Amino acid sequence: NIPGVPGVGDKTAASLVRKFGSLDEVMARLDEVKPARIAGAIEAHGEMARRARELSVIVRDLPVEFDPEALRVRPPDEEKLADLFRRLDFRSLLARLAGPQEPPTTDHELVVEVEAAKQLAGALAKHEEVVVEPVAGKGPALEAGLHGVCAIGLGGGGEKGGGRGGEPAVVMGEGRKLDRLLAPLKEVLESPDIRKVGHDLKRAALLLSRRGITLRGMSFDAMIASHLINPGRRGHDLGAVVFEHLAAGGTPQLALGEEADADAAALAARQVALLKPRLEARLGELELEGLFAEVEMPLVGVLAEMELTGVAVDVDALAALGERLGARAEELEADIYGLAGEEFNIGSPKQLRQILFEKLGLPPDRTKRTKTGYSTDADVLAGLSEHEIAAKVLEYREVTKLKSTYVDALPRLVNAETGRIHTSFNQAVTATGRLSSTNPNLQNIPIRGELGMEIRRAFVAGLPDHVLLSADYSQIELRILAHITGDENLIEIFLRDEDLHRAAASEIFGVGPGDVTPQMRSFAKMVNFGIPYGISDFRLAREMGVSVEDAGRYRERYFERFPRLGEYVEEMPKEARAQGYVKTLLGRRRPLPELRTRASGVRRAAERMAVNTPMQGSAADIMKLAMLRVRDSLRKRGLGAKMTLQVHDELVLETPRAELPETAALVRDCMAEAYELRVPLKVAVKAGGNWLEMEPAA
Repeated sequence: NIPGVPGVGDKTAASLVRKFGSLDEVMARLDEVKPARIAGAIEAHGEMARRARELSVIVRDLPVEFDPEALRVRPPDEEKLADLFRRLDFRSLLARLAGPQEPPTTDHELVVEVEAAKQLAGALAKHEEVVVEPVAGKGPALEAGLHGVCAIGLGGGGEKGGGRGGEPAVVMGEGRKLDRLLAPLKEVLESPDIRKVGHDLKRAALLLSRRGITLRGMSFDAMIASHLINPGRRGHDLGAVVFEHLAAGGTPQLALGEEADADAAALAARQVALLKPRLEARLGELELEGLFAEVEMPLVGVLAEMELTGVAVDVDALAALGERLGARAEELEADIYGLAGEEFNIGSPKQLRQILFEKLGLPPDRTKRTKTGYSTDADVLAGLSEHEIAAKVLEYREVTKLKSTYVDALPRLVNAETGRIHTSFNQAVTATGRLSSTNPNLQNIPIRGELGMEIRRAFVAGLPDHVLLSADYSQIELRILAHITGDENLIEIFLRDEDLHRAAASEIFGVGPGDVTPQMRSFAKMVNFGIPYGISDFRLAREMGVSVEDAGRYRERYFERFPRLGEYVEEMPKEARAQGYVKTLLGRRRPLPELRTRASGVRRAAERMAVNTPMQGSAADIMKLAMLRVRDSLRKRGLGAKMTLQVHDELVLETPRAELPETAALVRDCMAEAYELRVPLKVAVKAGGNWLEMEPAA
């Protein structure tokens, strides 16, 4: 980027310097430079040439003082480097740093006789805590085979541990023999007074439940502790937790293969026993002991019960819906081909791009370009919705996705033994603390659109004379926002139980509450939910169909009405940047190191997280408290309702119809009283034969 003399190329310049010896000599003998055009250019731009030479020469005479010895490469501080490698998850580099290691010991006592199992049970009963590690195959817990259990006694118990002196003991067997071997251990495993320690205790509980054993006293789960300590980690499998908190080199863990492995289980149990004091200390340093012991660990049993219960689906209703969706997809396909003038693969972005932007000449979104060309994502198609083919493609995508993802897939996931779908609820996945659902993901069941909502009709009460009960928090995140910010106007709206969106629309558009139109209210709802989540004026303008200037004015009026909210949105990222993390009302932490990055896009995303995580995370924590209260209250009252699903701010139960009034009131009160805010927690409770057709129940 250093300018030269216009019209004089590299070869010409080099030949002139070789001929005359230097730039200064060339400048002094311009009358000898041929052709005259080159001489004229050099004469006109001589000063630029001299500056270019000055810029290109390395300066070697600056008065720089340095000690050559200080630059000598020396061995690293291995302790600091190891800590860095662990934090960055550089496993192979850490292994190289540590050098050759002795293989981890997998010594254990193998228990294959009933008499030995009885002796083991007696030894374990003397301990305050027992590490429990199942020996099982891969796959979901309710489908994987259990081949044994490894146990280690911790605390108390004199000389005897799991086997001898705290060594692992592995009970191994197949079929009925395993049942006979586990029978003596049933009392220990079901005792709430003997604390159970493990990694993913919910999985252990589910595996044991298939053998008629209810695992009680679950007090320490290394996976959940790891997630609380480092919620940003991609995974919290035992190898990752050991690597972060124990390993000096590579992860000393045997991977469970397809076949159950007693050695691997023994090693895993040893690792859990070593991890427990390290993780407990770290939880204490971060002030997370209360959240861990009073919320997350008690919730393990609740989630295990929900997974065992499962949710019933009407397979026939799904089949009928599948036929409707299939027919509609064929209609849309024919319409799209007609509008395009040819048949093509609608699911191929490349072919769709060629049809829309090249053949039909529709305007692409030039701000959204992929490696292969202009984007054809949903936002782009929505922007072209005035063109019939774009609207048809959008609907086609929705219909085919609903059919393949839910309507066709859900019946295949029905358990042959129970006739229900048993999803897995995950506590150690999301950074905000929200539960996630997998195999299948039932938290993504559509709630908008006529066809999407039809899928909910297929979720039914699975027992005679039972109904589904849905309890849903109303605007819980905005209520938490009112509590956190202390904004008096926002608090007053909730205390008066006014329509928040109507009140905001009245302020934004400068009209009386009675003059707010449905469209104004819809816009205000978008602002209420968008601004706390960092929505830009540009996005707000696009969503509302107004100019960017108008969107900016709406934002200003909004913050004039709710000034403390505006201060929170402004100050929270600064506070988070200073301390490196944000916290929920219950103390859950989310580190946000991205706030200090120079990458503006990444930094802005982290700033939005700093604002919304206290709301999202607190809502998740409150829902967990509510689930614990509901479970305990149902037991105390002796009611037959069972929780089956937790979807964002909604809790779904299956309850005897005769107990519906009492159960509905109980669930509503438990959820409303789960946590005391400056504003009331409002809960809408509905019931019905399926998840779609529900009527108010309390």
